[in-house]
Amino acid sequence: MVSMALLGYGISGTFLMLFPSILKRDTYTLLSNYALLFAISSPLSYIISNQIAFDPIKVAWDSMQIIYILFYYILFSIPFFFSGMTISIAISKFTERVHRIYFSDLLGAGSGCLISLFIFLLFGASNAVAVASISGILASTFFYLKKEKGVPYRFFLIAIPLSIIIFSPTFMEIAISPYKGLSSALRYPDAKTIKTKWDSISRVDVIKSGAVRFAPGLSLKFQGELPEQIGLTVDGGDLNAITRFSGNKDEIDFTNYLPSSIPYYLTKPDNILIFDPKGGLDILSAIYYGARYIESTESYPLLTDIVKHDYGEFSGWIYDKRRVNIKFGNGRTFIRQSKKRYDTIQISPSDALASASTGIHGLTEDYRFTVEAFKDYIEHLNENGVLAITLYLLPPPRHELRIVGMAINAMEDMGVGSPEKHISVIRTWGTITIIIKKGEINSDDINKIKDFCKERHFDIEYYPGIKKEETNIYNRFQEPLYFNLLSKITNSDERDNFSKNYIFDVTPSTDDRPFFHHFFKWNTIAETYNTFGRKWQPFLEGGYLIPVVFIQALVVSIVFIILPLLFLRKINLEIFKMRDISFLLYFLLIGIGFMFAEISMIQKFILFLGHPVYSITTVLFTILISSGTGSYLSGKYFRYKEYEIIIHKFKFSLIILCGLIIIYSIFLPYLFNRILFESIICRQTLSFILLFPLGFFMGIPFPTGIKLLERYNARIIPWAWCINGCSSVVSSVLVILIALTFGFKIALFLSAAAYTGGFLVFASKRNKEF
Repeated sequence: MVSMALLGYGISGTFLMLFPSILKRDTYTLLSNYALLFAISSPLSYIISNQIAFDPIKVAWDSMQIIYILFYYILFSIPFFFSGMTISIAISKFTERVHRIYFSDLLGAGSGCLISLFIFLLFGASNAVAVASISGILASTFFYLKKEKGVPYRFFLIAIPLSIIIFSPTFMEIAISPYKGLSSALRYPDAKTIKTKWDSISRVDVIKSGAVRFAPGLSLKFQGELPEQIGLTVDGGDLNAITRFSGNKDEIDFTNYLPSSIPYYLTKPDNILIFDPKGGLDILSAIYYGARYIESTESYPLLTDIVKHDYGEFSGWIYDKRRVNIKFGNGRTFIRQSKKRYDTIQISPSDALASASTGIHGLTEDYRFTVEAFKDYIEHLNENGVLAITLYLLPPPRHELRIVGMAINAMEDMGVGSPEKHISVIRTWGTITIIIKKGEINSDDINKIKDFCKERHFDIEYYPGIKKEETNIYNRFQEPLYFNLLSKITNSDERDNFSKNYIFDVTPSTDDRPFFHHFFKWNTIAETYNTFGRKWQPFLEGGYLIPVVFIQALVVSIVFIILPLLFLRKINLEIFKMRDISFLLYFLLIGIGFMFAEISMIQKFILFLGHPVYSITTVLFTILISSGTGSYLSGKYFRYKEYEIIIHKFKFSLIILCGLIIIYSIFLPYLFNRILFESIICRQTLSFILLFPLGFFMGIPFPTGIKLLERYNARIIPWAWCINGCSSVVSSVLVILIALTFGFKIALFLSAAAYTGGFLVFASKRNKEF
């Protein structure tokens, strides 16, 4: 979405270069009209896009989906084209006030980051577009009143978005993919949505459906009936369930047949930590086994609120029990803050339909599964404590191999002599559970694991000293696939060679490269394609859609950058000499530098702030507000008539900016470890303080460059705006591709390199050129 917005901004610069006569018209009339067009096009683009049958899952077999991506780019770029025209015209006509204009633009964008949270909470996501339309109408009215007197008729158009907010027509509802959990569950006979709730970070639907049978890996030896369950979905997916419980443990004896209950056979159930219990199944398991104290972390507070207040009696008031303590936020952030030690730390699957779909998770950061995360988990276990991670079985094996590899890597870093002796793996018909014990798995543990699996017809895939004939007994593959692969990755002599030659990338994820779900290798595409039965659908899991988006963005950006050269026959071509190209190169480089730094910082702060939404809003708000402040104050700081003084100070500010980016990329993780124990409000305040200097200096290069360009060659200011916007479009996608392979630290170094390039452009210029 960010790249689409920036593309619209970039196209507006090209449009002004192609039609410079627009700038000869009355300025405030232009600004008023384009603001009104933004207000009209925002809801229209949303409504039309909602009718396009784009679904990333279908890319595997429907080539039209690639075309639909292009349609999305065009549709969502239109409103931003009109808002970009408003800013581009203002910058071109009022270059002496460019620092103030840029400040106002960034101030509005930064404020919108926080305001949007309240809009989502009060009106829902679909009505946020109507609120944006209202802002456009108000801006249009303001510009109109700068020239004319009286209330303009256009002001009364505000009634249209207001009626959308009040009546919430069906055409404004978000179209959910038919392959997501909510849509799949509602296709069952007599299925229905009971209620839908929003908060600032999620949408939760409560449903009644035959698809809701949530008991991951339930043993086929269980002959009873599951208790009644009510479905929960988060953002249309992640199907989970609330289980009826009246307090009688016999009602939930099915939990004894779940693979996730194995920790209670290996260690005492005194202190339990559960990640993201959602509907509460794992908490029910802990209650069944008599856990004395249960602590849990939930990423989506609205889920817990629904279970506690809307279905408290139905769920047996599990979240209100004295021995159950639930915290909100990322589990990884919580465990770093915690000083407690646990007998069991449990991470279980949360989507009842996940086993039927590969999902599109390749680009999703997951700080629960990194080498550093496993160090945190193991350090917070008691002497004989157990970490149990249950995943859905999604052959070919990759998730489980990466988890085992990360656990081994983490224990090696912690000085554990034989980490493979701390691991066991069991498999059901639909799940696989990795057991990691702080102490070595001894013969007594092995006997308990064997008995547990035999009683439930689960397969043992690995324990220290396991033999091949002990595996692949109940839920059979043609060969003991998981045993063969786990034997290699747990063998220190074979591990590196195996990871290098395996069809998937199963090397450990790290906090700097937290893409746990990204497995595909570029050099094994053909082999992977054949492994998946010559189907392309699974490739989406690995993020292969991103290169498609990147290529489209690159091609479109190049087209709009070179259009002025191809069609402006009336312009004196002498303005396009090398000096001008180097000036335009400057705007290209600072666009790359800004986006690389901004997106990398958003990722870096996720773990610190505990949730992606908190990181996005806090980082964007801070960087945009501080950049606006830098822009505004630089207008006063660079107020001298002597341009050699301006350039000298400008070069100095670029040097400071590059230094800050490098310092942040190296030292932020160490600083986070020291201040992670503060409350969320304190951490957000500290984030603001930390990021403000960086954002301040990031706000100086663009307006100052425009100011210098106005003295040098004002006719190409719209072109500079176009190039800056288009480079930001490409960079917003490119930075993810780089981070997938090299990590965000390298992305930040490249940001500093881009700004350094901008510095060299000005360092090479002679004062007489200005």
